[in-house]
Amino acid sequence: MKAKSHPEQGFRSCLGIISLVRTYGAGRVETACRRGNDIRATTYGSIKSILQHGLDQAYANPKAPDAPPIRHANIRGRGYYH
Repeated sequence: MKAKSHPEQGFRSCLGIISLVRTYGAGRVETACRRGNDIRATTYGSIKSILQHGLDQAYANPKAPDAPPIRHANIRGRGYYH
């Protein structure tokens, strides 16, 4: 909204992006907006294009499971600091 000269213009863009949820679903729109923020493409047209071309799905990499903690004699652990 800060990029627009009038707040009403930014508000209309926000409403347009929110309306994309009906077509694409909340999860996809959220991911597309995250991608848009990362590449500085935050307009309604940019977000819609990301969704239309499926770029949000390529961007949403599943988080890798946490690895088990490393066990080693040189690692002090939390007991050392208390």
